[in-house]
Amino acid sequence: EQYTQEAIARLGDYFHLTPETIVHVEAATPRTFEHFTGRDRGVVGGIGQRVPTFGPFGFANRTPMDNLWLVGDSTHPGEGTAGVSYSALTVVRQIEAQQ
Repeated sequence: EQYTQEAIARLGDYFHLTPETIVHVEAATPRTFEHFTGRDRGVVGGIGQRVPTFGPFGFANRTPMDNLWLVGDSTHPGEGTAGVSYSALTVVRQIEAQQ
């Protein structure tokens, strides 16, 4: 909590932050991510992009189960805001094509 307050105070040097302007505060560490996501050492950003887990060898958006799709940083095309957004767009297009 002390770290969070210090971070907010430093951000206050650049932004107008008051209790009224802060709607939600949440802090996490790699240990938090490891606990809640099960990712080794709390790594954020999807599965590391290696040949066995990327491209044609990575997780597809489509699953063998009807109406179950996968999107996110560990599925095609990969991590990052652009990758996750494109992952979602790909699924939306595939669902629309089925209708």
